[in-house]
Amino acid sequence: GLTMCIVACGARDRHPLAVAKIDTLDGHVVLVMSPGPTAWADSAHAWHLVEAQHIGGAAGTPGELIDPKSVAVDDAGRVYVADDKPAIIKVFAADGRFLHTIGREGEGPGEFRIGFLAIHGSKLIVHDPRLTRTSVFDTSGTFLKSWTSTCCYYSPIDVDSAGRIYLPTMIRGDQKQAFNFLRYTLDGVFVDTLTVPALRED
Repeated sequence: GLTMCIVACGARDRHPLAVAKIDTLDGHVVLVMSPGPTAWADSAHAWHLVEAQHIGGAAGTPGELIDPKSVAVDDAGRVYVADDKPAIIKVFAADGRFLHTIGREGEGPGEFRIGFLAIHGSKLIVHDPRLTRTSVFDTSGTFLKSWTSTCCYYSPIDVDSAGRIYLPTMIRGDQKQAFNFLRYTLDGVFVDTLTVPALRED
């Protein structure tokens, strides 16, 4: 199944503990940022991890997850998991039930070797850096189109509210300490390159 892990390491003897900064954003969203390791005290009033949902079937079933690489969730709460060995996208209902698959491993139309996922409305974007290709399916699984995009950077992708797809690229350009994203429309039309400066650690 799909599992989340949190690992806490005690480093009090080597480094002083950081103090987490807590802020409330618009919409009453709580943002907690920490510049380093903080103390963890388990008590009745501390935050606890509780499994809210389990996704993935038993070994040998169609919903079994072998080596999940990327996850996306649509507006209806359906979960799309790009699995590996073989490469395929497995779709689960909001309650965790396995529904169906999308695509398959290969190099032809609607096929991929590895998938990084994003969703915009009823469109599922699958970026494959191994094949230097990005494909679009509808969320029911129908292959719509693909185009040659960017290779070699194995990292999550994103899509904004206007439907522009952000694909990370290894091309550094003039700024060596920056990350570049190639932006495409959902139809595969190249828009531009967005440069994001790397965070400074000082």
